[in-house]
Amino acid sequence: MRIYDVLMKGEMWKNCLPFYLFLLSITQAHAFVNFEPHDQATATGDLRIAKFCENLKVGDEIYQLTATGGSGVYTFLISLQLADYVSVNERNGSLTLIKPFDRETRELLRYNAEVIDADGTTDSVESSVVVLDANDNAPVIKPIEYAADIYEYPWTPTTLANISVVDADSGTAGGVQLSIEGTDLLYVESSFGATTRLLCNTSMELDYDRNPVVIATLKATDGGQASCNPDVVLSSNQSLFFQVKDGPDQPPIFTTTVNNIRINESQTAGTEIGEVFARDQDYGLDWDVVYDIVADGISEEFFQVSADGKISVIKEIDRESLSTDNSGIYRFDIRATEQVPSVDPFAWKQAEVGYPFSTTTSVTVIILDQDDNIPVFYKLNDPTNLNDKIATDVFTTKLSEGTSTGSVVQGLNIFVEDLDQDINAEFEVELVEADLPFEISNSHIAGAAVLTIVVKDSQKLDYEREPRSFTFTIVTTKRNSSLELSRATVSIDLVDVNDNSPVFNQTLLTFSVPENAPVGTWIGQLQASDMDSGIYGEITYDILLGHDLFQVSSDGNITVKSPSLDREILPTYYVTFTATDGGNRTTIVPVEINLLDENDHPPEILREVYYSTMMDEDISTEVILQATDIDEGENGKVTFKIIPNEFSDYFEINNTDNNMAILKPSKPLNIELIDGDCEVSDKHITLKVVAEDNGTPKLNSTVAVEITLQDINEYAPVFSVTNPTAVSVAEKSKLGTEIVELRAVDGDACSPNNQIDFEISGENSLNFIIVKSADNGINGTYGSLQVRNAVLDRDEKSVYNVTIIAIDLGNPRLSSTYNISVTLLDINDKSPEFNETSLEKVLIKEDSPLNYLVREVTSMDADETSNLIYNITGVECFDSRGVNVFGCEDWFNISTNSKDGTQVGQINVAHELDREESQQIILTITVEDINATSGMRQIDAAPLVITLEDVNDQTPQFEIYDTYEVNEETNNTRIGQIRATDADADGSNSEIIYSVAEEFQKYIQIDRNTGEFSTNDELDREEMGSYLNVTFIATDKGSPPLSSNETIQIKIRDTNDQNPEILNLPSTVTVSEDIELNTEIFTVEATDGDEGRNAELTFSLDETNLPFDIGRDTGVVQVVSRLDYERTSSYKITVRVTDNGLPTRLFATKVLTAMVNDTNDNPPRFTEVTQSQEFTIPEGLPGTTGIFIREAFDEDSPKLQTNYYYIVGGDGINKFQVDPLSREIEITDEIDRESNELFELVVQVSDVVNLTRTSDLTCDDVRRNETFACVWINVGDVNDESPIFSKDEFISDIAAETQPDSEVPIAQVYATDLDIGENAKMFYSITNQQRCCPHCKNQDNIFIAEETTGDIYLVQAVTLENDCYFNIDVRVTDGTSEHFDDAILKIGVIKDDQTVKLLSTISPSEWTTDKRSDFEDELGVLLGSTVIVDKVLPYKSELNPAIQSQVTFHAKVTGTNDLVETSTIDKVLDSGEPEVDVFLAKYGIKGRTITVTDPVDQTTQIIFMSTSAVLLLLCVVLAISVVCMKQRINRNKRVERAMEITFQDLERTTKSGAPNNYKTNDNPLYDISDDQPTLDIENPYDSTDDIDDGIDDNAIDNNDSAIINDEVMSSCGSVTDEFQIDFSSPTPEVDKSNLAAALNSAVAGDKSNINYAFQDTGF
Repeated sequence: MRIYDVLMKGEMWKNCLPFYLFLLSITQAHAFVNFEPHDQATATGDLRIAKFCENLKVGDEIYQLTATGGSGVYTFLISLQLADYVSVNERNGSLTLIKPFDRETRELLRYNAEVIDADGTTDSVESSVVVLDANDNAPVIKPIEYAADIYEYPWTPTTLANISVVDADSGTAGGVQLSIEGTDLLYVESSFGATTRLLCNTSMELDYDRNPVVIATLKATDGGQASCNPDVVLSSNQSLFFQVKDGPDQPPIFTTTVNNIRINESQTAGTEIGEVFARDQDYGLDWDVVYDIVADGISEEFFQVSADGKISVIKEIDRESLSTDNSGIYRFDIRATEQVPSVDPFAWKQAEVGYPFSTTTSVTVIILDQDDNIPVFYKLNDPTNLNDKIATDVFTTKLSEGTSTGSVVQGLNIFVEDLDQDINAEFEVELVEADLPFEISNSHIAGAAVLTIVVKDSQKLDYEREPRSFTFTIVTTKRNSSLELSRATVSIDLVDVNDNSPVFNQTLLTFSVPENAPVGTWIGQLQASDMDSGIYGEITYDILLGHDLFQVSSDGNITVKSPSLDREILPTYYVTFTATDGGNRTTIVPVEINLLDENDHPPEILREVYYSTMMDEDISTEVILQATDIDEGENGKVTFKIIPNEFSDYFEINNTDNNMAILKPSKPLNIELIDGDCEVSDKHITLKVVAEDNGTPKLNSTVAVEITLQDINEYAPVFSVTNPTAVSVAEKSKLGTEIVELRAVDGDACSPNNQIDFEISGENSLNFIIVKSADNGINGTYGSLQVRNAVLDRDEKSVYNVTIIAIDLGNPRLSSTYNISVTLLDINDKSPEFNETSLEKVLIKEDSPLNYLVREVTSMDADETSNLIYNITGVECFDSRGVNVFGCEDWFNISTNSKDGTQVGQINVAHELDREESQQIILTITVEDINATSGMRQIDAAPLVITLEDVNDQTPQFEIYDTYEVNEETNNTRIGQIRATDADADGSNSEIIYSVAEEFQKYIQIDRNTGEFSTNDELDREEMGSYLNVTFIATDKGSPPLSSNETIQIKIRDTNDQNPEILNLPSTVTVSEDIELNTEIFTVEATDGDEGRNAELTFSLDETNLPFDIGRDTGVVQVVSRLDYERTSSYKITVRVTDNGLPTRLFATKVLTAMVNDTNDNPPRFTEVTQSQEFTIPEGLPGTTGIFIREAFDEDSPKLQTNYYYIVGGDGINKFQVDPLSREIEITDEIDRESNELFELVVQVSDVVNLTRTSDLTCDDVRRNETFACVWINVGDVNDESPIFSKDEFISDIAAETQPDSEVPIAQVYATDLDIGENAKMFYSITNQQRCCPHCKNQDNIFIAEETTGDIYLVQAVTLENDCYFNIDVRVTDGTSEHFDDAILKIGVIKDDQTVKLLSTISPSEWTTDKRSDFEDELGVLLGSTVIVDKVLPYKSELNPAIQSQVTFHAKVTGTNDLVETSTIDKVLDSGEPEVDVFLAKYGIKGRTITVTDPVDQTTQIIFMSTSAVLLLLCVVLAISVVCMKQRINRNKRVERAMEITFQDLERTTKSGAPNNYKTNDNPLYDISDDQPTLDIENPYDSTDDIDDGIDDNAIDNNDSAIINDEVMSSCGSVTDEFQIDFSSPTPEVDKSNLAAALNSAVAGDKSNINYAFQDTGF
């Protein structure tokens, strides 16, 4: 066989190409060793420079010697070292390799080449050949030397480990490159070289918390590039494993904190009040932690914390001193600092790291108030500044005499304050002395108040009478107790002044206003009165406290000042207002202003975004939504709903209580049907949810709900139906030749579920490969089916059925298969080839006998005429280390035999075998078809590896290990790794498997190959102890197997896995409500199965608002605050016992019910409803009433309730009594409603049967005391009173021209009946009528009386002289004959000019009968006569819009029928006397109207007017034209003059209190009678009334001015109609009105708007 053929057969020609090119060149040049037969043969130097690759195969022809000269028949010989490796063909000089070269053993081989001619002549050459290196040795990593302590950064040692590696090859193939796989934390200092250091990557520091154990792989790779096989690169791996030790780089963390600690302010020093616990976060060190209080100047004075975290009180605490804001809340910080041990291995980095570290937690101490302060009196230097005060118990001031009852005594500025809190700060304030003209308006104080001393009886404040000063004592007492707490002395000196302070009608006013009311919104009005008159009675209002939010106008209107009212911040404001009179006297009144809720806060959703993950086809996952709304009622109720979008139809919301809702899918979520792109493996859905309240208007907030929809891998890939099922390719096609492209699709929505990989199933994966060519997502993934085996031979197999698998990347991975048929297209001849199965490695025992059949090798040749022969052409020997050795070259032989028609090569043992000398022998076997076509050698060569099986005689040996540690209750947790070695050098005899002794297999499992062992089940330290000695077994795989065992100690670290157990807590204990504080009621005992700190137990109570506490370490349950059965009759006490374990503290709870036994410690009391009671009792004689006091409430249990009721005060104490047990009210003395219709009773309830009680209390005295009720007795009316006329004699005059009219009364009599209701109905009648001129005569039916009103009507026409009058007897009854009264009504005659008309700002409806009577009486006093009001009519004035009525009256000399002249009346009204001014002001008198008098009788003039009317009308027609032309000019002039005079008169009007234009008629505006027209001052040239005003139209009128309408006058048409006057007077006296009516009818008829009227002054 030619070496060329051997090299070209495989890949060796590539590795040894340089050598073969050299060999080829010298062959072509015939440069062989030549020998001369007769002369000394001379050898050339060709062989001396030859170089051979060490990886040449045994059997290769590697060189050829030739000779020249001589006979030409030569014999060639080789000796020395080269002769061990090659054999020489003595005839042709060819050299064949018989033993593999090994450069690492021998790199230079000496040889002697000799040629012998046929004639015996010889020639020889001695030299050396060089063995070239092939890369045939992998790098060897020596055992790694780790640093002693590998700490985390920054204590990480520079060198983590020292690494040594060797490679026996040379050059780049012997160079080693190191790399780290499996972590980025490590790197090697030098990637190349025999030794280096393992270092930590400085950009990725070691961190114990993240990587307590570092596991990686060290890979050593040589450089390849050997001259003989440059493409071969070898590598080896070594596991890296070391533990990272913790360093002090983390601060402590508090695992136990306290939020609110409640202690009594009298807590004794040394009392433990709470505990904190922190632990070092450097768990590998777990340094101790010490505690201290962060100094702030105060906290360290009162509190301390021990080194183990127990918080205690240093000295007794005064809540009022410690808490500057009197809230009793104090906050301070506790610091936890890790404690550095005395021997600190980390000190060299302490400055850089900055340890020891600290952390803080905030502690809030709530100091519960105890009643240890008494009320203290202060004098306010500034009554508006409560902080500007000085303590004193003496107060003095001065007070004006006659100060009104209810007025506040000014100048005392008494401020009383109790620094205690809540109920402890409630107290009563009262005056000690009785019969004082003063009282305290606010007797019940809560905390602090400005005491208001109010005048109770102003009549006693008389400077002219003794006493002129008052000294009395104010005492404070505990509420519902007579125990005196403090007192102060008040001295008030009277000042002789005439003054009163304003008095509010209520001591506490309440208003309401919406919280969002804008600035200026009216809230309410303050009403105060002042007994003073004039300027001193004028009250202005101001605000004292609360002026930043509210304001008050000077007239008492309270409005909103600030827009920042917010009910949610403060629902009620208590504002203090002042009322100040003209003398600067001020009264303070508190006002309660309640804010009405408005929907001004939208709901607040608890999260900014809600996140949820749902699976494909999900229907049940819920998202809990929650919002808060601080508005109240419907405004604070929140409803959730989904804002519609493309995803909203998939979800629904169910609203629940407490402003919560549940969002969940309304139908299965099919991710494939939901729009949107996938992100990684999910689709993301965003919903907008709105939370809307139920207020008006509705407010809302929105929140996003981000839902991640996870795809489920539910669809397997599917191959396209368009894929072919059969394809073809040429045999021996190149690697990568594409056969066909296939397509598959996956129906899942997202990656990786829809990502597809392809692979070839089964053995065809060696022949074919499918490469993914395109991934188009939902459009499919394409795979290219290609040739993988470039030597596919159709002669071996013509058709391949290839199964292709498409598998997605989901979890679980789903797949489908596709079968395709691949047919090989034929090519030409084949060489024989070994059957691979016959060349499989052979394993025989090293003691196999001679001629033992090792293997039959077979081959196949597609040629039919093949004739095969087998040879061993090379032998390589390797020991157990893989090092080439010598000595096995003759151990085996081969023979060619025929078997079953097939030529086989049988290999047999030819020599004694020894595994320890050579463990592996590689035979190079060749098979050659010697019948091959001439010129083409068909040969195949292959190695056969024979491995000698060791006879097992060595047991495994364990390495030495320290103790391992593991936490208990950790399953499948790696503990460590054991290693053992076996001296047997090869195969199963040295392969070790690891196991755990059977008795430990329940707890420990081990990787049988690597020796890594871990927990197999949770270890229970409490059951197994702290140490577990585990026996490990190392067994080799020899036959029989040998084993050894090693016992290793594993420390079981205690974990906090045992909950504490409460041993002795009963379900119920009983305690009396009057038990002393700090009394022990029970001691709790508990235990914990853990050890160390995990078993340290502390006790606590879950509830924070109980009157009980438990000793943290002792478990003693004590009473720490007062019990009150009436408030709480039982308590659920949840006792919690907690261990001190790490990392989580475990606990156990058990409920103890404390039943409180009631004691009779609550007095009966009236509720807010029953504290004020009202009943109606008919007036009458003593006796029972059948009416009962409403029952009081007693908080004690029913068995302790027996209550008694007593009347102890009120103005009805002498009229009534109450049965103490039945509560029935009884009359003890006759009561008369007309004398007193309302009685006040002060009723006291007590559980004392014979209560010693006072009898002079009032409702004001007990207003805030719940043991008293104020009972109001309304006396019911009985018809026992007669009606009484208001006067014995009534006087009413009428105008002389008054005509009978049954609709309009001319007078009224009125009476009163002290009875009420139906009993007070009165009936009026006339019993007699007389006409007196001056003698009186009876008359019938001239006047009648309206029965129910007392109105008197004139029903017959009468004429009276000026000195005549009617005398009418009137009677009033209540419907019974025995109850009546009689009076006299005198009716005289009065003319219009005998009356006075005053203009008033009081409306006619306000002029009641009583007001008219008061007007008559008061004006009568001023005039010294009897005043009669004739009528009150509505009145409007453009000049003074405030005027609303005209009051017409006249006066008579008292006791006579003589009239008082109007001038006399005017004189009094214009006098300017103060009492007159007061009268005018009281009745709103702003002016008067004038009746122009005419001293001449008008009768003759009226007759003349009537006879001249016709002549006058004839003149009218002529006059109209003139009037039309001059009307406007005259009007304008007169208006201008009138305006001038009017404003002059207006100036005179108010100087003396009433207009004075009655003296002259020079102002036309006042030249009017009863009813005045209106003048528009802004536009004086246009009349604003439909009737003329007499200014420019020469109007004549009687009571109303006659007008010629401007429109009629402006028409200026000629009047030519004739008319007649049809007029006759019914009486001898001419009726002006009737005459005017006749005149109008005659002139105009139905077509004219001209009206005529007459007055006494003529035309």
